Amino acid sequence: MEFIDTTTLTTIAGGTLVFTGTMASIYLVIKLISNMRKKRHDKSLIDQNVIPIIHNNPKQGIYRIFDSENMIDVNAHTNFIKMYNKLDKDKDIHLIIHTLGGSLSSAEAICNCMISHRGKGKIYCYVPYYAYSGGLLIALFSDKIFVLENTIFGPCDGQQMIDKFKYYSITSIISTVEYKKENKEPIKELWLASYEDAKNCRLRQRKFIGKLKDNYDHETLDKIYEEFLSGKYNHDKIFSAQDMIEIGVNIEIIDQMPTFVDNIMSKYI
Repeated sequence: MEFIDTTTLTTIAGGTLVFTGTMASIYLVIKLISNMRKKRHDKSLIDQNVIPIIHNNPKQGIYRIFDSENMIDVNAHTNFIKMYNKLDKDKDIHLIIHTLGGSLSSAEAICNCMISHRGKGKIYCYVPYYAYSGGLLIALFSDKIFVLENTIFGPCDGQQMIDKFKYYSITSIISTVEYKKENKEPIKELWLASYEDAKNCRLRQRKFIGKLKDNYDHETLDKIYEEFLSGKYNHDKIFSAQDMIEIGVNIEIIDQMPTFVDNIMSKYI
């Protein structure tokens, strides 16, 4: 068989061109341009003391900081910490949140970074459209949330995957198993194991939300837990900006997002 140079690959059958040295060069140029855009984008965010937690399909050619399969995951929280470390902590830090949520542990990792903030600047959160699940949890740990009249939020109660990739709330898992126990019905081992995990997760979330004690009084903390983390509602329940105010969340409805928020959002959605 004839030796094929790795810079010029062709298929043996039919000699159809698959990848040439020229195409490889074009690919490298595109990658270089993308990296240059990424660096400019990062610098712009750092200059503005902004961290975007934005999950949506980006416009073609625009670099997205949290390219994490449209969810808050380990990559998102790692990128958050890396970006946070580059910001001026003595100036106000601005979070822009636009996400359906994701991993509870990754959202908590981002919250822990915010809890340990010791700079003179405040951490403000801007939610132009929505912040569901882990996105709401992160927003709660900011010093203040700025929203528009039609901004919506979703509960941040824990969800577990069981039974062939089906997700259930920890509350529904606990309720189901306890009902079966009470009525002496058979329970699958998988559900029993998930039951123990769900109980641990519920305790963990109740304890974690207690870290907001410096931001809210005990009565408001109880309301926040009951409304957002207890599993009182379906996970697709929505809360309006006015609902958030009535619950006691530190939130302000504004007529228009700041220009820097609109400019950054326009690059993503």
